[in-house]
Amino acid sequence: MKKSKPNVKPRLFTVYLQQVIQLLILLIHLGILGVFIGGSRVVAMDIEREVQKKFSLSSEWAGLVGVDYGMILHYPWVILVPLLAFTTVIAALKLILAGLRSSS
Repeated sequence: MKKSKPNVKPRLFTVYLQQVIQLLILLIHLGILGVFIGGSRVVAMDIEREVQKKFSLSSEWAGLVGVDYGMILHYPWVILVPLLAFTTVIAALKLILAGLRSSS
């Protein structure tokens, strides 16, 4: 005979949402540091001055932030779209988490 655990399911979903939020924050930090999850490729941008740039192979949001992080002072709108996407997803997950906590 199976024993049901009615309090486990809502708690597991809450813990899962917390872990997803922490993972997204970790990904953005790794992107800023230049550690890309899908791998990276170094491309020579200017042969005469030996300028090289690191690119993400998978083009994930954190990779897009990390690739263009050095140009944030010159072209801030380039990095703005992936950062807004991260912020929107994290805020939506936090609202879902707050709704789950208030309902239980």
